[in-house]
Amino acid sequence: MPVLNSDRIYIIGFMGSGKSTLGRRLAKVLGYNFIDTDQIIEEQVGMSISELFRQAGEKSFREMETRILRETTLSGKAVIATGGGMPCSDEHILLINTHGISIYLEANSAFLKQRLLQGKRQRPLMAGVTEDEMEGKIKKLLNDREPFYKQAHYTIPLPVESVETLIKSIGLGG
Repeated sequence: MPVLNSDRIYIIGFMGSGKSTLGRRLAKVLGYNFIDTDQIIEEQVGMSISELFRQAGEKSFREMETRILRETTLSGKAVIATGGGMPCSDEHILLINTHGISIYLEANSAFLKQRLLQGKRQRPLMAGVTEDEMEGKIKKLLNDREPFYKQAHYTIPLPVESVETLIKSIGLGG
């Protein structure tokens, strides 16, 4: 495993895995800036990701993600929480792994379903999915995305006890 020595740390994983929450805490502990790629997109277009999906479609959203991801490669010391689908192309995972250290927050479908049901944010890829259908949808998306997620430098099984536990498991100290 590589030793954490990058100015950029990319937190990747499925929607609802806690990328933003954990990323924000990690940035604070390390004294890095925090970047949430979904939040940047929402600020730039003036609407939620769900609204953007409805109005412009997933293709437009993914094009914006590519532009934002390229911009993050030029940021200074930052922890970057990506959208769940952002790393899921050969180009994107290569950019992430070339320009920073990547950490995959790994969770099973039951854990993710619980988190998504508790979440306050609407997830466009879960729109119209009933609670009974949700775990199957999560399993399918996870199956499609894991080949990309598994290319991360580090895989951290969820739940994580603390940010300090995360830091120790990626060899930053402690």
